[in-house]
Amino acid sequence: MRTGRGIILLEMPISAPYVEGAIAYAAKEFPSEPIVAVVSTSDAWPHVGGLRAVVAHGLPIYGFGLTRPLLERMVRAPHHERPDALARAPRAMVFHPVDHRIRIGDGATGIELIPFATATGERQFMVWQPTTRALYTSDLFIYDPKQTYTPQTLDEAVEAVRREHLDPLTAWGMHYGPTPWSTIVATADV
Repeated sequence: MRTGRGIILLEMPISAPYVEGAIAYAAKEFPSEPIVAVVSTSDAWPHVGGLRAVVAHGLPIYGFGLTRPLLERMVRAPHHERPDALARAPRAMVFHPVDHRIRIGDGATGIELIPFATATGERQFMVWQPTTRALYTSDLFIYDPKQTYTPQTLDEAVEAVRREHLDPLTAWGMHYGPTPWSTIVATADV
């Protein structure tokens, strides 16, 4: 995501090589814009597997406050047999807890990080871009128009969006691509 201050990476997924690829891509596509933050919306491995690469680059991380102890253990974990970049040049994690709705970035390109604050979404937050009315739902639910996997999580997401007075046009998540929000709501209302 591009903001008035630079690039924000959404998630630090899977592994260090994956994150290194994302960092290289951002540098190539937007050479004059620095990466100013990394947003991690969940503590599930697909969201944090590349944490050590992010810390090695000294990038600030925005993550749910409850996830901090887990992330700190990952940063401190020894990597003696196969030292990674962080093991070769240790540094502290720069962490900004997201325990309430906060904004990153300026003006029309800023984003908001909003905790779901639901039974199954207690350790996740959504990312809202008000200008484009785009909503990233982390992996609170898996959307598939042919099948509802966990209807309560879909209901929780819809209720959280209503509670926060958001009006998305489009949503996407870790496990589904861009989808009209009206379609997701219609599925939840079935």
